[in-house]
Amino acid sequence: MPVSFANSQIVYDALKKCGIGLVSALPETWLVHMIRMAEDDPQMVLVRLAKEEEAVGISAGAHFAGMKSAMLMQNHGFLASINGIVSFAQLYKIPLLMLISYRGHFGERDPWQTQGGSVTEPAHTRVDVGGKSSMMQRIDCLSSIYGQLEDCLVVTIMGAVASELQSLGHRANFFYLQHAMGLASSTGLGLALCLPKQRVIVFDGDGSILMNLGGLTTLARYQPKNLVHVIFDNESLLSVGGFPTATATGSDLAAIASASGVLRTQTVHTMEEFTRAFDDALRCDALSCIVAKVEATGPKGYVTELALLENRFQFKRHIERLKKQPE
Repeated sequence: MPVSFANSQIVYDALKKCGIGLVSALPETWLVHMIRMAEDDPQMVLVRLAKEEEAVGISAGAHFAGMKSAMLMQNHGFLASINGIVSFAQLYKIPLLMLISYRGHFGERDPWQTQGGSVTEPAHTRVDVGGKSSMMQRIDCLSSIYGQLEDCLVVTIMGAVASELQSLGHRANFFYLQHAMGLASSTGLGLALCLPKQRVIVFDGDGSILMNLGGLTTLARYQPKNLVHVIFDNESLLSVGGFPTATATGSDLAAIASASGVLRTQTVHTMEEFTRAFDDALRCDALSCIVAKVEATGPKGYVTELALLENRFQFKRHIERLKKQPE
């Protein structure tokens, strides 16, 4: 429903405190209070637009002139402005502040808004409006928990996950499954069932798990309490050409895991959420599945100097040493 006058005032006051001196807008029901505030404010320049994409050029001009600006628009206006955002603002690295009303979301009263609402977030992600920091980087996720992997058995899929984990420092307790896509979770399950007192971590990917969705039902059937399943979802088969996976068109891996019977599932979008979810999973005595939404970027190369068989035997010897240790 439309925002209130009081809430609009809070946002408008915050814009003023940030030094915004120019606001551009088209009439929009949810933003009407802020537009009127700008119109009544002698210290604010209000530019009424003919179409939303104009605002990109107006904000660029304001930026060159040294004035901070804000673009008020409906999400359909954002969709109509994508060409200007990409071919002007992003190309020339011009900062844009956009306040976008999210029409067509759950509870929308106007049926003609729903189609635009369904594609707003995917478009926002694809355009990368927030710049490189708008989505988590897989390497940052791995770096943040690297110190906690020392006493775990770690299994990764092929490609970027394996390469980036190795770049942080290989350990004998890391096994990189460089082929056989989809079987990292199955390998982790085998380890967890045979070594119930040993914590097992699986670093998976959306492309890999989509090739073995049945494996989620097997995990759920046996519920290994010592297994943490992390799925890095970049909506892409990155290491084999970057083709989009089913998650790029709406498939929800956490929901699929949950529907399969995995009791602890969570999708995370920020580093804070990721580290908290991973910490909770380590403390928890239950099978956990964490789907981490990350950017579709990776290392320059995927082949490392560690030979496959060297990794295989090193990992096996490490487990043999663990089994000989007193409990």
